[in-house]
Amino acid sequence: MKCLNNSDVEEELQRLGRTYLTGDLKNFTDLNYIKTSGLEIGISKYKEFKYDQAHLHKWNNEYNYVLEGEIKVYIFSEAKEYHFKKGDLFNIEPNMAYMTKSIAGTYILFVKSPGGNDKSLIDISDNNQFLEWTKSWEEKMI
Repeated sequence: MKCLNNSDVEEELQRLGRTYLTGDLKNFTDLNYIKTSGLEIGISKYKEFKYDQAHLHKWNNEYNYVLEGEIKVYIFSEAKEYHFKKGDLFNIEPNMAYMTKSIAGTYILFVKSPGGNDKSLIDISDNNQFLEWTKSWEEKMI
């Protein structure tokens, strides 16, 4: 049997704000995660308001479950903002470009299948509307 204990997970979250619980990782974590192939599971913790840079995943399906707090997700192809709260689950499909922002105290459990580093960043520096959205929780995308 393989397992992780809460104190090790919390220590990693306090230090890095994100930790992987399972996967086939390359130099990301000090946590003694459960080595697997074909699946990654992790937790993101946002101590304060945080915007995550716009990106897409080339081949991963990413499932996100809000353990605590709130997150807003802007999907570029839909030109739509979604707002998720504790207990909500959402899926980001491969090649679906998006950006997120979270309030302080948000915890997200994420699962990526099949796993692996497939993140491709998206430059939004030439779009003032997108840049303004990233600056505060209250800013809405019109």
